[in-house]
Amino acid sequence: MPELENIQKLLGITTNVNREEKTISDDTVKSNTERKYTIDDIAKVREIIDNKRDYDELYDVNFDDEIDKIDYQRIAIGISSDETIREILDRFRKDNTEDSFDIDENIDDSQQGGIGDCWLLAGLNSLSYTEGGREIIKDAIEYTGNGTYTVNFKGLNVSYTITEQELEAARESGEYSTGDDDVLLMELAVQKLLEDIEKGNIELSPFAPRLTDGDTSDNALNGGYFEDLIYVLTGEKPDSKKNGVHPRYGNPQDKIMSKFPGYRNKLEDALDEIESNGDISACISFFGEEGHEGNVIIKDIHGNDVILTSGESGHMWSIKSVNGDYVTIVNPWDSSIEVTVTREELMKYATKIEYFDCGEYEKGNNQFKKDWPTLFENEKAA
Repeated sequence: MPELENIQKLLGITTNVNREEKTISDDTVKSNTERKYTIDDIAKVREIIDNKRDYDELYDVNFDDEIDKIDYQRIAIGISSDETIREILDRFRKDNTEDSFDIDENIDDSQQGGIGDCWLLAGLNSLSYTEGGREIIKDAIEYTGNGTYTVNFKGLNVSYTITEQELEAARESGEYSTGDDDVLLMELAVQKLLEDIEKGNIELSPFAPRLTDGDTSDNALNGGYFEDLIYVLTGEKPDSKKNGVHPRYGNPQDKIMSKFPGYRNKLEDALDEIESNGDISACISFFGEEGHEGNVIIKDIHGNDVILTSGESGHMWSIKSVNGDYVTIVNPWDSSIEVTVTREELMKYATKIEYFDCGEYEKGNNQFKKDWPTLFENEKAA
């Protein structure tokens, strides 16, 4: 176990730390932010994190689960107290590598390319709108050094490594999304996963969604559902509600019942749940009528045309928020643009809403992590 002074020296902290008060001067904190840390420094910081319980006792420092306490940062790392350890490590990596891609484990604005993976981009966008969804993304993406990234699909217990050369080739092809590099990374990783499933290299549970149609003649990313993304990332399935009165995919019973007072579209129930729970991520699918030609259009709250999809083809959007009679949706063609429509307009061509309680999932996931050591202790005791 390195002595405190050695840790300070390793990380470029030249001031003396008072072991009794455990303080460090603000001037020193400021000066250390200007130091260029190396990848080796990060490895040493990682060692401190992995053995934080030992450091707790040795230096009487209160390290919480997020490792972002002021006393930890100032004593063990010696930089400003307003950064979390994830932000610190991200900054170290960016300062000491020549990465040409900005992978930061967050989903930002992107634009869908020529591949029919609206389901994937809309799903990623919807996850980015909730705290629990953002944690699911962070858990999936990992920087593994030397210009490589690993995407972990915990639902299937498999991982794929993507290199910067692959990211560059995908970007130059013009087929994939543009904008956020994390989205491009996920596209390539999901494509590899689906190709392995198509080849029979991965055996799926009988309870898993179909994930692929088995057609190897086109891009494996073409066509899919929000549940596909949720399942491969978490092993769970989202809830879904269908529009019984859709002109093409509705069912006769609902269409008859809708003529009577008191009829309630099941999509309304989904929207109510999304509105009442701020940690639900959701996607909505749109299809035109059978034989529909041209764009499928509804009106936003300002009377402007909103192109949902074209012809008879389907297209998936993200639901960003629901506020009473108004629903804000985002098209993966350009996720920087938000559109607000009424529920009534939304129902005209919506076929299905898929929604997942990310907060509930993360709560269970965190409890599992907490109980993990105990599970092994109980096994040994038995």
